[in-house]
Amino acid sequence: MNLVRMSRKANEFLQERGVENPEVRHLIFLHLIIFLAGLGLYACIGDGPHFAAFALGGGLSFGNFYLLAKMVPQVIWAQKGGTFILLFAFYLRLLGTGLILFLAVAWLKMPIVSLLLGLSTVFLNILIWLGKFILTNKHKEA
Repeated sequence: MNLVRMSRKANEFLQERGVENPEVRHLIFLHLIIFLAGLGLYACIGDGPHFAAFALGGGLSFGNFYLLAKMVPQVIWAQKGGTFILLFAFYLRLLGTGLILFLAVAWLKMPIVSLLLGLSTVFLNILIWLGKFILTNKHKEA
């Protein structure tokens, strides 16, 4: 399966699940590709605990990015009364992420560097998107 076909399938999948903005769908797909490439790299060069830590960090990063991509437009355009539920879900997601990270570091003693590398896939995603944005859009000075 080539990358264009995968992108089209992912685009349709995300659109069916309520991610309406095409740029956000592209960002989610790009993040998935970065995460899977990192998993492949870690599978080749890392040992078990480091691979598991990267997978957990990248999975948390991707899951949070996906949930925020769906939730933020709803918070922005929410009508009266729905805002509390959306904000509660936002903070519940944040609390769950913090709890998972705490358990991974304190209880499971996962390698922190690999966990942080997995979490930083979202940062790499945004850097790649920013580079693409700067290169493809012409900016005029005032």
